[in-house]
Amino acid sequence: ENGKVPLRRETVSVGVLFSDVRRQFDLMLTELNLDLSVTIAKNLPVLLVDYDYMSRVLYNLPDNAVKFTPDNGRIHLWARLDETTGLSAVLLGVSDTGAGITAETKAQLFHKFKRGTVEGRRKGSGLGLAFCRLVAEAHGGQIWVESDGIPGQGSTFVLRLPLLSESVPMVGNW
Repeated sequence: ENGKVPLRRETVSVGVLFSDVRRQFDLMLTELNLDLSVTIAKNLPVLLVDYDYMSRVLYNLPDNAVKFTPDNGRIHLWARLDETTGLSAVLLGVSDTGAGITAETKAQLFHKFKRGTVEGRRKGSGLGLAFCRLVAEAHGGQIWVESDGIPGQGSTFVLRLPLLSESVPMVGNW
């Protein structure tokens, strides 16, 4: 309520976070005939994040994609280093082939109780993206949406998280 989120940071790989998300959506994706793909850049460092909060963020974003992506649509989870920051941040993204988001809606989307204007499979509370913004900011990051508002071209939600000095290179491929 006060806008502050206490964090219990731990090291976690993006691969683990994305695997957990995928597992939560497997049955729903099959029932709705949606395709979920995952791309994680090689040599991506592990993150120093609050696992519980980050898991909720990475559940909320694909959950919104499922709500607004029609049958036979595609959802893509991706992660890579942010080259615009001198590789000092990681970008986590969720892209979909859904309805898209207008500029007017984008301006309000991360505020409490605001929802998109396009009808989805089910309605949310309007708190999910506000929560995502709060968690992103508590981690020193940002979250935004990219969309032209064109149906079928969908949207991409991007979460930028800074790499902290405690972040270490990941061993192995995920």
